[in-house]
Amino acid sequence: MGHARLRASQLQRPRMLSPPQSGGNAHNSEGSPSLCAPGYLNPAHKAKIHHTSKAASLMKVAPNKFEPNVQTSADIKCTVKSKKKKHKLTEWLSNLRKCPSGFKQHLQNKAEKKLCKATAEASKNVSAMKCLLLEFEEQKLSDLKNLMLNFVKIEMVFHAKALELYTTAWRAAKSLKIKEDMKTFCKYIVEQSNLWKALDLETYMEHENKSENNAEFSSKENNQEQLSDESTLDDDEFLAIVDEFCRRYEMSIPKPCCSKCPHVMITEDNEKAHEFPFRNQYDNDVTVWSPQGRLHQVEYAMEAVKQGSATVGVKNKTHAILVALKRASSELSAHQKKIIPIDDHVGITIAGLTADARMLSRFMRTECLNNRYSHTASLPINRLVAVLGNKMQACTQRYDRRPYGVGLLVAGYDDMGPHIYQTCPSANYFDCKAMAIGARSQSARTYLEKRLNEFQSCSLEDLIKHGLLALRDTLPNEVELTTKNCSVAVVGRNTNFVIYDDEAVAPYLASIEGELRTHGPQADEPKAEVPIDADRLPTDPQPDVAGEDRMQLD
Repeated sequence: MGHARLRASQLQRPRMLSPPQSGGNAHNSEGSPSLCAPGYLNPAHKAKIHHTSKAASLMKVAPNKFEPNVQTSADIKCTVKSKKKKHKLTEWLSNLRKCPSGFKQHLQNKAEKKLCKATAEASKNVSAMKCLLLEFEEQKLSDLKNLMLNFVKIEMVFHAKALELYTTAWRAAKSLKIKEDMKTFCKYIVEQSNLWKALDLETYMEHENKSENNAEFSSKENNQEQLSDESTLDDDEFLAIVDEFCRRYEMSIPKPCCSKCPHVMITEDNEKAHEFPFRNQYDNDVTVWSPQGRLHQVEYAMEAVKQGSATVGVKNKTHAILVALKRASSELSAHQKKIIPIDDHVGITIAGLTADARMLSRFMRTECLNNRYSHTASLPINRLVAVLGNKMQACTQRYDRRPYGVGLLVAGYDDMGPHIYQTCPSANYFDCKAMAIGARSQSARTYLEKRLNEFQSCSLEDLIKHGLLALRDTLPNEVELTTKNCSVAVVGRNTNFVIYDDEAVAPYLASIEGELRTHGPQADEPKAEVPIDADRLPTDPQPDVAGEDRMQLD
C-alpha cells in the first residue's frame, strides 16, 4: 500500500470538503461526498479510492499513511453512534412487544398501587384536617389563643413552619372575634402554598362569609362576642390549655421559655441554650447597647448584689452604724466577714462578690493613705465615694473589663457629720439617710421607711436596735439573729470606726428579744440560700428592668 502515501504539504494543510460537482468521482455511489477530492490525494492514485468504505479500509490497513478530513471523521463517528442508539432502542421496543401480557399487567398494577398509595395518604391527611376543623367548629372557640393553638396543630402536620407561625400569630392577635381573627391569622399564611392548599382555608373563609347572613350563625356569633368580652385568658391558663391539647392529640408543641420572654420557644434543639435565661445577643460585651438602651452586663452585676447577704446602714445626727448578716458557705467553714474597715473614720459593708469587694477596699485604703500623707488629714467621705465611683465607671466603658459585682454601704464621719453612702455596680452612688441592700432587703427598706423620722433624734443604742430589727426582717421566720451570723459597726463624733463581732454583739441582740417582726420577707424577693459570696452564679431569671430608675435603685 505504499502507493497511497500523501505529500507532506498536503497532510499539514487542513482542507474543507469541496462542493459537489456535476460529474467525476466527487460523489460515491450513495451520494455522499467522497474523500478523494481533487488536490487532496496524489493524482496518480485518485482512481484507486472511490468510496467511503474503501477509505475506511485504507484507514484500518495503513493508519499512519492516511489522514482523512476532520469533519468527515466526525460525521462517520456520529453516524455510527446514532445507528447504535437506534439499534438499542429498536431492540428494547422489540423485547417489550415480545413480553407476555402478564408482564405488562404487572407494570400496570405496580403503577396503580403507587397511585393508590399516594391518593390514600393524601386522603388521610385531608380527612384528618377536616375532622379537626369540624371539632374546632363544634367547640365554638371564642378565644383567639385557643383558635391559634389548634391551627398550629394542623400546621405541624402539614408544614415545617409551626414555630414561626405560632410566634407571629401570637404577636398579631388583637381581638377575640373569630371572623376577624381568622382574617388576621390567614395574613401570615402564604397563599397558594402547600399549607394553604392542604388546609383549604380559602374555602373555609368563603363558608364563614356565606354563613354570616344566617340568623342562627349571627346569634351564635353574638354569644361568642359576649363570652369573649367577659373572659380573657392569662398566661397560666393559656399554658394549661396547651398542655391539655398536647395530651389530647399526643403532640408536642413548643412552649414559651418563661413569662419574661414568651417570644422564645423551647425546643429540643435550643433547650440547653435556655438553661441560662440571661443569655441573649446583646450581653456578650459590656460595651454593647441593646435596642432598649440597656447594658445587660451592668444589670447582671446589679443582680449579683441582690444575691448577697443583706446588710443595713443607718445614721442619726452624730453617728452612723452598719449591721450585716454573715453567712457560711458550708457547715464546715466559718462565717464570712461582711464589714471591712477602711480608715479610722470610714468603713464599708458589702453585698455581692467578696473578691471584688477586696479589690475596692484596697483601693479605698490607698486613697485614704495618700490623702493623709499629702494633707495630714482624713479624706472627706464624699470625695472618697466619688473617686470610687470613677473607678467603677471605667469598667463599664471598656470591652476588656467587666463591672464589679458588688454593692457597698459606706459609713463614715467627717467635718460635715455622719454619712451613709450606697454604691452600685453601675457606678452610681447615693447619699442616704438609711439603706439596706442584699437578698430580701426590701423588707428591711420597708421597716426603715416607716421609722425614718425617728432616726435623727434617737440615741446610738436605739439606732443599733433599729438596724438589727430591720436586718431581722430579711430572715425567714424560722431563722433568728445570733452572735455568729451578725456584725455591727459604729463610727461617729469622737468615735473611730469599730466593729463588734461574736460576743460583743450579744448585748444588742438581747435588746431586741421579744420584739415582734413587723414585716416578713417578700415572696417576690429572690431566694439566696447559696451565697453569691461563695462564687456562685445567680440562677434567678432576668428581671424586667425597663428604665434608668431601676438601674439606680439597685
